[in-house]
Amino acid sequence: MAVGTSSQLFRVNKVLDYLGIKKYFPTIVSADDVTKHKPEPDVFLEAGKRLGLPPQQCAVIEDAENGIEAANRAGMVSIGYLNGHNTTHDLRNADRIIGHFHILSRGVLEELMN
Repeated sequence: MAVGTSSQLFRVNKVLDYLGIKKYFPTIVSADDVTKHKPEPDVFLEAGKRLGLPPQQCAVIEDAENGIEAANRAGMVSIGYLNGHNTTHDLRNADRIIGHFHILSRGVLEELMN
């Protein structure tokens, strides 16, 4: 798994450390690693490249319209995540919209990828 973000690396590291989940994301691509930012697909394409995966084998979970657009431009599956903080974001261009992560089983991801 990877994190692809438009935030600077020091901010991402702070959040992941605070949440205690940094160990789950061996690959982090931040605004510091690319010159074009969302909605351009560069951050997601670089994350896929570092994971050794082609775009069609990658899924992006995003909570913002620009992120969904970037994932779609990258040729990756886009999953819009609705939460209490992004109710004004338009995620309708996502391949799937979710409200909880527990519904993202392996089967659901495989279905989206095919």
